[in-house]
Amino acid sequence: MGRRALLLTALAQGRLGAAVAHAALPWAVLGMVRAVGGARIRGTVGPRHEPRNGTGGVPSWTAAAAGGLALAAATAGAPSLVPLAAAVVLLASLALRGRARSLWIVLVPTAALFAPLWVSAPSNLRAWIADPGVPLAGAPAAPWQLVLGQPVAFDAGAALTGVPALPAGVPWSLLGALLVGAPVLAAAVAGAVLLTGRRGVAARLLFAVGVLGLAYAWAVSRTPTAVAGDSLAAPFAGPSLGAASMAFITVGVLALDRLLERRRSAALRPQPEGSTASSAPRRAVAAAIVLAYVLVAVGPAGALAQWAATALGHAPSSGGLGAEGLVGPGLSRVLPATAADLGQGTQQTRTLVLHGTDAGGFTANLMRGAGTTLDSLSAVAASSRVQGAWGSERIADDDAALTALRHAVATVGGGAAVDPRSDLEQLGIGFVVLADDGATDEVTAGRIDAVPFLVAVGRTDAGWLWRVTPRTAGNDGAFAIDQRARIVAASGATLAAVPSGPETVTADIPAGPQGRKLVLAERSDPHWSASLDGTPLAASAQGWAQAFDLPARGGHLDLAYRDPAAWPLGAAAVAAFALTLLLAIPARVRRTGRRGAGSALLVRESLGRHPQRAAGRPAAGRRRGEDGAAAPAPVHDGADAPLDDGPDDWPIDEPEAQPTEAARAEDREPASSEEAAHDDARL
Repeated sequence: MGRRALLLTALAQGRLGAAVAHAALPWAVLGMVRAVGGARIRGTVGPRHEPRNGTGGVPSWTAAAAGGLALAAATAGAPSLVPLAAAVVLLASLALRGRARSLWIVLVPTAALFAPLWVSAPSNLRAWIADPGVPLAGAPAAPWQLVLGQPVAFDAGAALTGVPALPAGVPWSLLGALLVGAPVLAAAVAGAVLLTGRRGVAARLLFAVGVLGLAYAWAVSRTPTAVAGDSLAAPFAGPSLGAASMAFITVGVLALDRLLERRRSAALRPQPEGSTASSAPRRAVAAAIVLAYVLVAVGPAGALAQWAATALGHAPSSGGLGAEGLVGPGLSRVLPATAADLGQGTQQTRTLVLHGTDAGGFTANLMRGAGTTLDSLSAVAASSRVQGAWGSERIADDDAALTALRHAVATVGGGAAVDPRSDLEQLGIGFVVLADDGATDEVTAGRIDAVPFLVAVGRTDAGWLWRVTPRTAGNDGAFAIDQRARIVAASGATLAAVPSGPETVTADIPAGPQGRKLVLAERSDPHWSASLDGTPLAASAQGWAQAFDLPARGGHLDLAYRDPAAWPLGAAAVAAFALTLLLAIPARVRRTGRRGAGSALLVRESLGRHPQRAAGRPAAGRRRGEDGAAAPAPVHDGADAPLDDGPDDWPIDEPEAQPTEAARAEDREPASSEEAAHDDARL
């Protein structure tokens, strides 16, 4: 269950958010481990030789804050991780209790980041976990494929995508999936079953987290949250599956660490001269370690080679293992320059972009400004078209705005001699673009030329371009174009266009007849508000579009989209991130005499009661050397221990603390009250 396969799938399919989550999630996990003091001791601080923050069961608020910032970055790329992260924090808090008192900090930045979404769509739970960006539909992976670390479905008997030279008749896809996922899964199962003591408890807890992640990945991949064309799209299972694989990998690391520790202990154990009885077990352990390294490395290396072959050869999907590359070179401009300039100016003109399909139909995109960008996509809007209970979801019927769009596409694309301006005007469309995707598009362009009131501009880098002649165009030859905001008479005729911005309208309007309205090419929404010379205007509707009743007099018009909760939620988010960032800055702390070294995840079992020895403190016992003289017991160096943050939670290189006379006396007898007070004063 390699995480590299998940990253390669995300890159091949253009899932930017999943790639960001893949990069940030390990740092979030590291922060959570150190927040509960789960790292092994490497060196101590202070005259009492206490474990450093984040190690030996000593919680670290700094690590919790840093992990929270990393988790916020991961969940921003994959919002489906939020419920899983909350469940893991709850599970760890119940299992570790007092040691997890700083763990709740991990969720603070994520909660501040998603609070605006939760407040704006409290009942739309699908929007809470929807992936950012353009929805991408796909077949969910079967449970056994998820267990092997594959986030998308594949045919087990098919050939590998991008590697057509392999002999036929062999289930290469199944073998590849086993090579990638089976070693990690086997190591995790062995660690959860065979490890004992504190390490065994940690391994079984992490294994339970991995199983929870697998179950959640299965559920989230079968929960549609958006509509992609005429299909339902669910969140990508890769980030959740990556969290599960990290838990399994950590269990495997615990097992491997225990195996290496046994090997070092056997090597340090004195053996009688000429004895070879223990050489065979040592060789078996060494061989098992080498085999584990090879198996863990071969799978990801093979997946990387396959991904490179697929990307370089632009190979289509074979239906087997390996995602088809959906990312390719694009145009420097999404829209022609004329359409982009008017879309970004005070006209705020929109462009209807058509793509022909193999079946003779069209796919249409209504673009604002210079083209659709990632920050203009809304998870709430994308998920609003999904209806039905879990397991029986369906696409909702078109509302009036989508009906108008479909009617406009049918009129323009069909080449009928019908005036399409009524629908185009409501949508604020001033340009039509037909993307140049194939030879048949030239025939389609000829049909569109026959549509009345569409003026052919010519062929551009983005495709064929037409300008819509607005119904307000005069006979003076001046350039006119449909705009986002317009003034409409009581009869429904457009009187004039009003300059506007992307979300605001600030303009002086002339006097006019009674009963006129200001109409926006936007769906009706109670958050729109307008005023004329400071006097609020009554909101109304023009069909599906947002409108405001205008008086006969003229004046200065101000219109904006306002959400009362936006400012307080934004201020709270800034404050939460600022405080978390300050808390994540390393700082030296005073010690209070805490002891808890035996609680580390990777502490040697024999040192649970004497953490000082793990940091290089001589053991009380002595063993005889070969010459019969008393020799100090062997002391392991820090090579077999993970790095520690030190007193300020940053990795530093410093000599290991040497035991003081007071510390040596502490092992012989309890310290008196005067000695304890002296120690506290020195701290």
